[in-house]
Amino acid sequence: MRIFGPDVHRTFAEIALLDERGFHSAGRIDLRAEALYAFGRQLTQDDDIVLEATCNTHAVAPFLRAYARRVVVSNPLQTRAIGEAKVETDKIDGAVLARLRAASFLP
Repeated sequence: MRIFGPDVHRTFAEIALLDERGFHSAGRIDLRAEALYAFGRQLTQDDDIVLEATCNTHAVAPFLRAYARRVVVSNPLQTRAIGEAKVETDKIDGAVLARLRAASFLP
């Protein structure tokens, strides 16, 4: 199973990936429909997607639900590990979300 942690912004998402090799960047995707569908086609029914609730999350999640096993939207007020991080970047945010999902600690 792979867990993807896209950190969603207004026009792009920075993707963190947790797989058998550990954490690494899966790149940046544009948030236009064509790019989301292209990203979705790379997913399998064994993959999980973890998104932190932001202004665009609920527009992105439906695109990905058709491709992944599960799409989870985290409550950012309850995801304190990100909010209290001393160093916060898009890649770290996505990795923290994926790590929380893998440990079944995602609120």
